[in-house]
Amino acid sequence: MAEVVIPVYGNAPGLARLLGHLRGHDVILVDDASPDAATRELVRGCSRRHGVRAVVHERNLGFPAAANRGASLVQSDRFFLLNSDVVPFGGWDTAMSRALDERARAAAVGALLLFPDGITVAHAGIEIGSEGIPVHRYRYFTRHAPEVLEPRELDMITYAAILLRTAPFRELGGLDEGFGFGMYDDCDMGLRFVEAGWSSVYEPSAVFIHEESASFGLRPDDLEIRIKGKERFLEKWVRSGRLARLGGGRWAVGGGR
Repeated sequence: MAEVVIPVYGNAPGLARLLGHLRGHDVILVDDASPDAATRELVRGCSRRHGVRAVVHERNLGFPAAANRGASLVQSDRFFLLNSDVVPFGGWDTAMSRALDERARAAAVGALLLFPDGITVAHAGIEIGSEGIPVHRYRYFTRHAPEVLEPRELDMITYAAILLRTAPFRELGGLDEGFGFGMYDDCDMGLRFVEAGWSSVYEPSAVFIHEESASFGLRPDDLEIRIKGKERFLEKWVRSGRLARLGGGRWAVGGGR
């Protein structure tokens, strides 16, 4: 069975709730130097449970580093990567595993993520928008919209709730830790999968509620992190011409996809 990697930074209530949905799964917790005692105590307590492994960072390294640390401990050929601020609907793991099994060249399977109202779409796949910036095309659609209910291969999906093949993830070096605390690191990973001949899949029958950013708190430097992430993505993929070469003409910067 695929292990579940959960990077942790605060959000003890969300983590406790998620763990309640993961009974029967082997879980790897990576506490990225959580600032609050409640989360640290929860991780410490969980580490004594059967089926749960926990590692603790001495300092806060960011989501990419925490995810990579967890992935390095995975023993199966695939693993789930989940934020602590997601709540899965029934059947999520079976749906994502089936989607991966059905596509030999898929390296990742993403889910339908909803805002806490349970109706409004937060994520149903990511595409390249104007000026080469990734956008959530179906964000704020209703979950029952035909476009949202269509499984499809994509170049990018959010990593808040994802199933990954272990081998290609490791072969490509995992998430780029140069993105620091995150933001656009999942888009970068998706494009690197494409470069290596892999694809990502959106599976709408795997559904989660996503309380966005609760897993890493409302950091005072949140806006700065977002700006730096976007700049790194643009420099790495757009300004370098790498995105245009990869897209074979699909992505004309300024004109979208």
